[in-house]
Amino acid sequence: LQFLYFIGEFKLKMPTVLPQFQNAVMKAEKVTQETDAGAVTAGGVQQRGWGPYQDNGGTTLAICGKDFAVVAADTRMSNGYSIMSRETSKASELAGGMVLVSGGMMADRNYLHKNVKHRLSIYEYKNKKTAGIEAVAQMLSSMLYNRRMFPLYTYNILAGVDSEGKGCIYSYDVVGCIHRDKTHAVTGSARDLVEPILDCYLGRSNMKDLGPFTDITLAEAVDIAKEALSSACERDLETGDGIEIFMITKDGVQREEHKPGKLLRRD
Repeated sequence: LQFLYFIGEFKLKMPTVLPQFQNAVMKAEKVTQETDAGAVTAGGVQQRGWGPYQDNGGTTLAICGKDFAVVAADTRMSNGYSIMSRETSKASELAGGMVLVSGGMMADRNYLHKNVKHRLSIYEYKNKKTAGIEAVAQMLSSMLYNRRMFPLYTYNILAGVDSEGKGCIYSYDVVGCIHRDKTHAVTGSARDLVEPILDCYLGRSNMKDLGPFTDITLAEAVDIAKEALSSACERDLETGDGIEIFMITKDGVQREEHKPGKLLRRD
């Protein structure tokens, strides 16, 4: 009798319980959909997800010749429409006459450059010699790939002179995919603007009236790098201010710096 009484009481409450249950399910589905979209609305308050990455802009490039390599980068660090710094270096000179330059997030760039220098100092201490650029290129690829589950937000270029005395450039994506470029490499916010310029200058892409590519001099490469960055800053608001230029030969690395507003526009 008690069981029959319970069943009867449950049937009486079903018309009120069922709509409440259906409403709760619909609200849960709505919250799930909004969570997948990156925002959750609860009690009229909008809560957004956490993003660990930030693109600090800037443009970096490298050009290699017969026996040299040139690395150039602007010195602007920005966050959206805000300029955070006008004199932030994106490049680091490494032991053995190499230069590592990175675009992307400043914090990840500083972390990566610091660790690369640390590993090279350990290598030099253990082997009593500096590492060649081929070994450093592979080491950097492995370091980036080891962080593939939580990548460093950096787009890197390694430039120097190889064991045969030829200028060489290695470019990377965020997970360490490595590629040796024949003439040039570009990363950063103005890559889509600068790369076609260098393709025409150096690769003779779509230039029917010009002959095949010939070796350029170090001075010509430096002038091309300056012109490319100067053109980019006219269209890209995240590129500008100063320029750092590294000229790499078998004799070492020479650094040339131009203050904000001298060659590039200072907004």
